[in-house]
Amino acid sequence: MDKICRHITVLLAIICGLAPYTRGAAIMSGNGQTDSPPFEIAAWVDSQDFSSKFDTEKAEGVKAIVDYVAGSGATLMCWRTRGGSMLTYPSKVEASLLPVMTDKRRTIIFYGPYFGYWIHYGEAQPDHFQCAMEEIKKKGIKPVAHWTFEEAHYAGPLIGDFNLDHPQYWCRTHDGIPWHARVSLGYEPVMQHYLDMAMEVVDRGCEEISFEFWRHGGWNPGYEYVEPVMDSYRKKYGEEPPANSKDLRWAKHVAGYRAEFLRRLRKQLAAYAHRTGRRVELSAAIPCIAPFNDRALVEYGVDWRALVDEGLIDTLIIQSMTWDKQRPLESTRELGRSVMQAVNGRCRVLWPVMDYPFTGTGLGKYMDATGKTQHELAAELMQMAWEEGADGITLECVDYGNYTDATLRAMKALRETKCTFVRKGNLK
Repeated sequence: MDKICRHITVLLAIICGLAPYTRGAAIMSGNGQTDSPPFEIAAWVDSQDFSSKFDTEKAEGVKAIVDYVAGSGATLMCWRTRGGSMLTYPSKVEASLLPVMTDKRRTIIFYGPYFGYWIHYGEAQPDHFQCAMEEIKKKGIKPVAHWTFEEAHYAGPLIGDFNLDHPQYWCRTHDGIPWHARVSLGYEPVMQHYLDMAMEVVDRGCEEISFEFWRHGGWNPGYEYVEPVMDSYRKKYGEEPPANSKDLRWAKHVAGYRAEFLRRLRKQLAAYAHRTGRRVELSAAIPCIAPFNDRALVEYGVDWRALVDEGLIDTLIIQSMTWDKQRPLESTRELGRSVMQAVNGRCRVLWPVMDYPFTGTGLGKYMDATGKTQHELAAELMQMAWEEGADGITLECVDYGNYTDATLRAMKALRETKCTFVRKGNLK
């Protein structure tokens, strides 16, 4: 009877969203044997990038994207919720992607064919984002909201209505110069605004929100010299904030506001799970995570170690690692292993098999360094992650044709054969 009660307690905790993730949680196979969790392939999707191929404002176009991306063997499909601040669904709390934007505070630069011209997700019927979540789930794939921590998208035209309506919340430099492309989480109304946007995507059917910190629109802790953030620093340390925004104590202080956002979101999701019976997980994609240094903290304002230590995320996504060009694959294995050891089973860890070139560490650079083909490298990196006991890989982003057909087939074949489940007992 005690054993049954313990099982019921654990089940209720999971349903209510209160139980932290435990790495290696087992599943039962059909023959009654205990197996490892599934090895995941998390495919990131920016539907706007498919707009020249499919009519992404219609359900048929959304389904076509899902069908195409499923060819990677994806077990999670991470659908972008926004471009800058503008959302890919009709929001009640923020601007959505709509026809021509006439507000001159939003500069239309090179985005003409896309934003503000003929992608009108704010008017799409059915609801673009909700339709995507439903189509993904029909495929037996986990629907995930891919949330970028940006508001301006390279300081371009995609600044939201909340931002423009509330200049009193704009970020500021140490010299007091305001930056209209970002509002600060140090202000309570901004924090609540972010929480409201998060719950909008939850209500549209996502089973996880994946926060990505590389796409940050040019922001860094040097733009957080606003009164609430500075005042809390003074109270905590008894001195004025440093003028050098790369000061580690200042960067950690700023990063604490993002941790507080996730902390409060966790509580809201726990209440949501208790009310609806549906648990929504949180993950964080961190750039430049290894070799270990303070770059993610100083440049991107996120303290991934603190997020793991406190159990604020279910999954840590290694968005990029700075591998050695002389030893590309060997150093990748060593760097990935170092992250696994640091996490030590406290949450899932996904390794990157990234096509995007912006960090200079993706498949193209591996091809330059090794002379191997894209599909050979993708398979090798995927198998490497599996061998080291990772919980899966992440693909950034699966656009039309950037991962070759051979690459998609290679990853799907590995997922269906050798890399179906997480490899046990491999954490060195």
